[in-house]
Amino acid sequence: MDATTSYPSLARARFAQYLLGTLALLAAMDAGIAALLLEPIRHDLGLTDVEAGLANATSYSAAYGLLSVPMGLLADRMRRVTLVFLAMLLWCAALVLTASAAGFWTLALAKTLMGVAAAALLPAALSLLGDYFAPEHRATATATFPLGQILGAGASVLDGGLGFDGLGEPYSGG
Repeated sequence: MDATTSYPSLARARFAQYLLGTLALLAAMDAGIAALLLEPIRHDLGLTDVEAGLANATSYSAAYGLLSVPMGLLADRMRRVTLVFLAMLLWCAALVLTASAAGFWTLALAKTLMGVAAAALLPAALSLLGDYFAPEHRATATATFPLGQILGAGASVLDGGLGFDGLGEPYSGG
């Protein structure tokens, strides 16, 4: 973009900024809650510790890590709003699959799909923020995304703790 490039109105740019920050918060919160509730999930699905770790963390992290650069390339080649929308649809489908998981393979697939969605969301969101804000405001705007991730991680501890309390014995220790 050059000096003659026009940016959306500040209201529209801020709306996009807050929406993308909220998506980052929700994605991080969901990932954190799953990690906190891994022991009850492991118990309910009859998984070993190794299977639980592979299905939850390794599946998600491998997909996220391996697909981040390809998703960035995809974000450069397609409409980023569409990519964010598709990533969130995939995330929602993965949540449903996670909730209905009956064993290792279903949980691993669900967490892999969540990793794919997260890998698509990050570059598309940051690129969109670059499109919505002029260079002199861009750094502050893009800081919203990691702020959402940090707040989501913190919220997952609170929500995960409430989840443990809701489960009662033998998980909550009470």
